[in-house]
Amino acid sequence: MSTDFIKSSRRADDFVLKCPEFVIVDEAHGCTLAGGVGRGRQQRFELLRRVAEDESRHLVLVTATPHSGNEEAFRSLLSLLETEFVNLPTDLDRAEREGVRRKLARHLVQRRRADIRHYLDTDTAFPERKDKESTYTFSTAYRALFEGILDFARDYVSEEDGGQRRRRVRYWSALALLRCVSSSPAAAAATLRSRAAVDQVEEDDVDEVGRRTVLDQDDADDVITLDFSPGTDIEGGVTAPGGVCWSLPGGRGP
Repeated sequence: MSTDFIKSSRRADDFVLKCPEFVIVDEAHGCTLAGGVGRGRQQRFELLRRVAEDESRHLVLVTATPHSGNEEAFRSLLSLLETEFVNLPTDLDRAEREGVRRKLARHLVQRRRADIRHYLDTDTAFPERKDKESTYTFSTAYRALFEGILDFARDYVSEEDGGQRRRRVRYWSALALLRCVSSSPAAAAATLRSRAAVDQVEEDDVDEVGRRTVLDQDDADDVITLDFSPGTDIEGGVTAPGGVCWSLPGGRGP
């Protein structure tokens, strides 16, 4: 189930009431608190805080980026496991802090690449990443599809009906559509079959969700995977590559 789907006030109460006894939270770093975080992140943290209040519930927080260098954010994540961890001392490496370190170690498991390189006596060396830029040419049919969608997007974002929120939804939906179409024909087809993620979020989150989905992010941004479905396909739609359901509100398409 998507954290972003259940974090809103109209769904959080029901989820906390009926929450299973064992919960695994993926991409948990997207639920941390530090000064100036957005409303969406605050809602995710508050949801998990309420889930963790039940001491009989088992909670596993999973993340590949648990510590970005922001101590306040890291401690807020640990506080979901043990409330007193929010006030951990900064000098944990001192000899007299061994008791605190031992208590923390009962809750925290860290695995680095070096730790799993020879897991189960098998060489699992990670490949070296190599980047390069290359150009490609649209096929005749692919170019016709792209130009048709580009014309549609221009007309779509110029519509004035529906108020400010609907105009912002159309703007981000069109950008996401064009990005997916530029990615590959398969991504374009999947996007055209699915629903718009921003059409399912509250007004204050529309621009935040749009930016995180459409724009390239740097290391300081909140780059959690966006998935607004309630845990299953919606209306038979197909999820686009990357786990993001995007298209135009109401199933519209060129």
